[in-house]
Amino acid sequence: MSKEIPINTILNTKEQDYPVTAAFLAQFFERSTLLLRSQIMFLLTEREAFFWPTAEKILKLNQNIDGNPIDALLEYTVAFLREQIKFLSTGDYRYDETTFDDAFKEVYDNPDVMEAFYLEGLLVTHAFWPIHLDMHRFFEESFLQQLKQEESLGVELGFGHGLYLFEILDKYPKTKALGFDISQYSLAYANKLLLQNGIAADRFDLALGDVREPLSFDDSTLDWCVFAEVLEHIPTPDFALREIARCLKPDGLAFITTAINSNAIDHLWHFNTLDEVTAMLNANNLEIVALKELPLADYDSKSKDPTIDCAFVCKPLV
Repeated sequence: MSKEIPINTILNTKEQDYPVTAAFLAQFFERSTLLLRSQIMFLLTEREAFFWPTAEKILKLNQNIDGNPIDALLEYTVAFLREQIKFLSTGDYRYDETTFDDAFKEVYDNPDVMEAFYLEGLLVTHAFWPIHLDMHRFFEESFLQQLKQEESLGVELGFGHGLYLFEILDKYPKTKALGFDISQYSLAYANKLLLQNGIAADRFDLALGDVREPLSFDDSTLDWCVFAEVLEHIPTPDFALREIARCLKPDGLAFITTAINSNAIDHLWHFNTLDEVTAMLNANNLEIVALKELPLADYDSKSKDPTIDCAFVCKPLV
């Protein structure tokens, strides 16, 4: 497939197998001629095999909860770009370790953000932002495939939209999951996403919780933990990581992601280098068994944006 092929030709070849995604893209390109166009064309040409089934799955999940994915994706993207442009100019994030309560009030406890675009927009980026698609592929191949297929128990801390929980529960029918998030809007959204997409209510238990506080698990009791896109949002990442390491079984696995030199409307912990992140993981009793580094510059050679997303699979240091 070549970038010179008209978008309508591409969609016509895919609409039978991936009707929801083809319809989404047709409407998207009618709405937005520039925003995300080059990124989506990258997906259609460089990530075709993984993009189409992933996008179809995510859009169907969203469709089943009556979402509005185009508006959410556009608004989430614009909000991110505004913050990143400010960061590139000033070198500062919107919040810092002393202003978490402000972030909570203005973002996590604000329905005009969480319900209007944040949760749905972030969900859809897992298919339509190339860097997030690649991170999701790493999750599937390096974490999800490695989990125990027999009955297991795990937790997601800061589950947000609930996509990772869905992936785990959908793949492993004997697994049960717990989840904690600080936002009442995340709690409502993730519950709805799981229930409306066929996950039985007795297989998961989601609740409000704060990772700045001790986890309510005994030592070495969890088979797995997901801690995705949370480290950069909290003022006490070391404490949270130690708690994860404490609660995992010796053979348990944690999936952890964060962003380097990348601002957003709710980022406060600024990592400057990958070495800072790996040192923090090791210092808090987590051994890295797999790592994916995703510099934004790898997707656009002309970009001067220093953003690096990174994802880790870890096990507790014994």
